[in-house]
Amino acid sequence: MIMKVKDRIEQAPACEIIALTEEELKVYKGCGVSVAGFKDGKLEKIHYALDFISDPEDDFQQQADKAVKVALEKAEAFKKEGLELWGGLCSCSEFCEPFELSLSDARSLASLARMIGDEITEY
Repeated sequence: MIMKVKDRIEQAPACEIIALTEEELKVYKGCGVSVAGFKDGKLEKIHYALDFISDPEDDFQQQADKAVKVALEKAEAFKKEGLELWGGLCSCSEFCEPFELSLSDARSLASLARMIGDEITEY
């Protein structure tokens, strides 16, 4: 039976989440804003948005531009592999604030960019 990612979303006290399974936690590396690739409703791959090499001299805008560019490149690669794209925040053993990521939808791209910017400002 093919599961849909949307069917896994549940409301937790603070936000919507997808609780990750033991199998999915093998892909999980820890907390952070992420692009996630799902196949048949199961997490297959994660790209953490701040997993890129940044010049320490880069200002906020340069860091954000680079992080978004790399995240979109990873998303495109995941899509080519046939994975369903979602954006969100990995936290504890959950994928929080999940949203379907469409590379042709300005709203979902803006949501990803905002989350990345928020994470950069926290560091």
